[in-house]
Amino acid sequence: MQYLKFIPGIFLPFILSFSCNGPASKQSSADQAVKQQAADPAGSFDQLIDTTKLKSDMNNIMNSIATGKPDTTKLKEAASDILTTTANVLSDSGISKLGGNNNDPSQNTAKGILIKMRNGLGITPGALDSMKKSAAQLQNK
Repeated sequence: MQYLKFIPGIFLPFILSFSCNGPASKQSSADQAVKQQAADPAGSFDQLIDTTKLKSDMNNIMNSIATGKPDTTKLKEAASDILTTTANVLSDSGISKLGGNNNDPSQNTAKGILIKMRNGLGITPGALDSMKKSAAQLQNK
C-alpha cells in the first residue's frame, strides 16, 4: 500500500513509450533517427526501455490470466522487469537519456519538468533504490 502513490510515476513512462513506439518492424526512419539521437556513450534508449521484453511480459500475464490459472512466476518476472525499467527511466541518468540532444534548450527544459514531476510524486533516489531491491527480490523468488 505504501507504493500506491508511485503508480502514476511508474506507468507514465511506459504509457508514453508504448504510445510512441509501434512494433519494431514498422518503425519509420523518423523513429529510428530519434532513437539514434537519444543514444549516448553511457547507453541508448533501446537499452533504457526494452519494449519488446515488456510487451512479452504483459502478453504472458494476460494469457496466464485468460487460462483462469495465473502463473505467479510470470507475474513476478514481469513485475521485476517493470520495476527495474521504471527505476532506470526515472533516475537522473534515465531522464537524460530520454532527452537526446543535451545542447537543445527545450530538451533541458523538458528534463527539468520530468525531474520536478518525479520529485513531486515523492520518488526520491531512496525510493528508486527500493524499487530496484524489490525487483531483485522478485527475480530471486
